[in-house]
Amino acid sequence: YLDELVKNNKAVYKGKAPEKYTNAIGFYEGIKMAVDTLSRMDYNADIYVHDITQPGASAEKLLAGDSLGKSDLLIGFVPNAQVGVMARYAKAHHINFVSAFSPFDAGITDNPYFLLLNPTLQSHCEFMVSNMAKKYPKEQVVLYHREKVALDSSAYTYLTRNKGLKHTTEVDCDKLPDSAT
Repeated sequence: YLDELVKNNKAVYKGKAPEKYTNAIGFYEGIKMAVDTLSRMDYNADIYVHDITQPGASAEKLLAGDSLGKSDLLIGFVPNAQVGVMARYAKAHHINFVSAFSPFDAGITDNPYFLLLNPTLQSHCEFMVSNMAKKYPKEQVVLYHREKVALDSSAYTYLTRNKGLKHTTEVDCDKLPDSAT
């Protein structure tokens, strides 16, 4: 969002930037702190920031060029749809790729060049089931699900596949309830 935050080399927003930008700003600040720390330890680092949120930009277009070919490390603040593209590029070019924003693993397995920092949806769901089963073994749990929404469908599968929750009521949100309910 660099083009929206800075115009004519001046910050567009005085004070706090809108929430839409806070994750990206935090990511940049974290990278800056890491580079500053490495510099104090006498390491040299050349950092390049590529903004793929600009109109007409994408990870695919960035990777099609030659600007990343000599990189030693890619740290991506990329949306779900771009994670797989970046991970495949990293594996093909033997460059480590750290996905620092999205918990989406894009189904990537057997790729030593791909590191996911955030727990996956599956990990979150398994953790929730384990904790609910321990803390509330006799309580009724209501599971709302939508099969037509891929992410919801995946979460529902992870929540129900091991039967860790004993007492569940399932509510299908793909259809409207009838007048009797």
